[in-house]
Amino acid sequence: SCILRRLKKTPQARHMTINPIFMSDEQVNNVLVKVSAEVARRNMDTNSMIRELYEDLKTKDEEIVHITQERDFTQKKNKVFIRIAEEIRDN
Repeated sequence: SCILRRLKKTPQARHMTINPIFMSDEQVNNVLVKVSAEVARRNMDTNSMIRELYEDLKTKDEEIVHITQERDFTQKKNKVFIRIAEEIRDN
């Protein structure tokens, strides 16, 4: 029942009439193969989307680290310039 409900949602199954009482073992096996293939395809699509998101996040993290390092370097450089300017002013 649960399998049949799920099957009705797959594109291939929309054109099939399913009457469990009159299905042979071979027909049941064929339906299960189609269901398994559809589930596998959807899982692959989902995994592919997850991988893309992961790569995108990794790239963004690397950009953030780079920007943070640049900002930290600029702040340190500015502190050195300020210290030099203060020493020049004091002398």
